[in-house]
Amino acid sequence: MNLTTPAGRQLAWYLEVMNSDMRGLTLDEHDLHFAAPAEATEDELRTAWSGWATRVGHTAIDKVTRDDEHEIAVELSTDKSTRYQLTIAVEPKPPHRVQAMDWQRLYDFTVAVREATEADGPALAEIEQRAPIEVGDARVTFDRSADYLAAARLMEDATVVMAEVDGEPAAVEWGALHHTRIGGRHYRLVNFIHLRVAAEHQRKGLWGALVRKLNEIYPAEVAADGDYACAARDNHSIQNAFAGRPRWRVAPVRALIRAQPASSSAAPAPGRPATPDDAERIVELLNTTHGREAMFLPYTTEALRTRLERAPDLYTWQHLRLTENAVVGVWPSGAQIRVLRETDGHTTETRHGLVLDYGYAPGAEAEFEQLFGYWGDRLAAHDHTHLSIFTSEPSPSYPIIERLADRLEPFDIWTYPVGEPESTAADGVYADQVYF
Repeated sequence: MNLTTPAGRQLAWYLEVMNSDMRGLTLDEHDLHFAAPAEATEDELRTAWSGWATRVGHTAIDKVTRDDEHEIAVELSTDKSTRYQLTIAVEPKPPHRVQAMDWQRLYDFTVAVREATEADGPALAEIEQRAPIEVGDARVTFDRSADYLAAARLMEDATVVMAEVDGEPAAVEWGALHHTRIGGRHYRLVNFIHLRVAAEHQRKGLWGALVRKLNEIYPAEVAADGDYACAARDNHSIQNAFAGRPRWRVAPVRALIRAQPASSSAAPAPGRPATPDDAERIVELLNTTHGREAMFLPYTTEALRTRLERAPDLYTWQHLRLTENAVVGVWPSGAQIRVLRETDGHTTETRHGLVLDYGYAPGAEAEFEQLFGYWGDRLAAHDHTHLSIFTSEPSPSYPIIERLADRLEPFDIWTYPVGEPESTAADGVYADQVYF
């Protein structure tokens, strides 16, 4: 096939590299062909391209559907029996580097992707129940049927999108834009979470269709500075999907602390429920504990009030327990979400209270720990089994949380194009459990 236009020559070069196991791909070669320089090392670039090439398979051009000087579109078949449309647009002036590239899966069925509504909740909860996560040797299912969109209402800016195949609900994914800080800089990052594809519709490219829709809703040039994802270290499906991206060396750890009645019912409960008048003190405690951690954006009193008044039926001032020098805020999510874990044919059910905000003044570790005892007693009385909290090994809170935990679950984190700062080794990483 004679691809002689500027766009055609770039497409031919790109497919040759993709089909040749990245032979000849260097940073210099990349920057000769792409207008935007690669924000990666050469190894990272080759790994990312190789991951995509492996996922797509070896390609062949079936048909050219558009062949202008500066834009070309072709239909591709692959050795994995999948088909794609690839569109490449180049600069109008020499050297005609690639400005935009778009892959779209071609289907033999009808796929429609749209934003979900409250009315879709039962159907989406059913998809999630039929698509458990494989974590190590366990199959984990989140049952959100009581209120599928509850967690979304707690997020700063969340969108849930769903894919329908021939009119039937088939897959779902959430995107959540929020503000964070990495390496001392403020970023708006989109977190992609809660991807589920019904078993009968897996390996049909629906994940790509969902991500495409979320990228339309949160375009990089307008809404977001990048994206990120977190996953349990033994979630092999997500680990494989992100194999081409460099993961952070320091990453969050989720601790599960058993909820159990207080040893003495006669002992006075530590602290009291917070009120709006406590906003300044709470902000001080949160920022003192997390201020140096990557991914933490220091609170203001206005930001705290917005967070606690966003969904007051789920998480508000009364859900923060405050002593003189410590605070722990918990969303009793077990009222809306139950977690089913199947191992060797045996299923256990847990209901978690999610620690969303916590902090303490230096020297107030004992007060901080007492608040976990309070919440464990309170949650156990309402049929919750565990407190769930995130920390990281270098974080100030880690020694206390590690000692209290029944189980520690290591996670991994990937950010793009923002990289991991050097400071994480000393200061740790913050994970806002609202977005998990």
